[in-house]
Amino acid sequence: AEIIRGISLFEGLAPSEIDGVLCVCERAQFERGACLMRQGQPAESAFILESGSVEVMTRLPGGGETGVAALGPGSVIGEMALLDSGLRSATVVAREPAAGYFLERDGFHMMLAQRNHAAFTIQARITRALCQRLRNRGFLLSFLDEALLDPHADRDAAGYPRPGQGRGEQHAALRPRQQ
Repeated sequence: AEIIRGISLFEGLAPSEIDGVLCVCERAQFERGACLMRQGQPAESAFILESGSVEVMTRLPGGGETGVAALGPGSVIGEMALLDSGLRSATVVAREPAAGYFLERDGFHMMLAQRNHAAFTIQARITRALCQRLRNRGFLLSFLDEALLDPHADRDAAGYPRPGQGRGEQHAALRPRQQ
């Protein structure tokens, strides 16, 4: 469980708080090729990968699947399930023997109902991470939209459309800040 303590989701929590979270988790082991989660199935838990590696895959519109990420020890997978009761957005398969902990939504919500500090900290961190992913995805989609609509737009050295080039002005506000 030492790798669990190094995961950013648990950063700054006392060892006793982490142990409290692990008490409501279920340990699981998977052989190479085993499916941990399947796209489209109900999402009822997150998985904390302690050892091994997994591949995250998503279905393609025309059929088949494509790999979108390879994750290793310390990764938290399917954490959105702790916040809502939607469907899995991807399939996760063990690339090699893998082990970790399933944190069920019901157990997590029980901790929240008990006003558990660790649960509130984890919930806030998941929410921030999901918001950041949405921002990044929105920026990427708007940038791709601009490139598809006007592939010949005047661009700066970083490849961003210059302000004043039609819809390019919206991207100036979304551009990462220069330090």
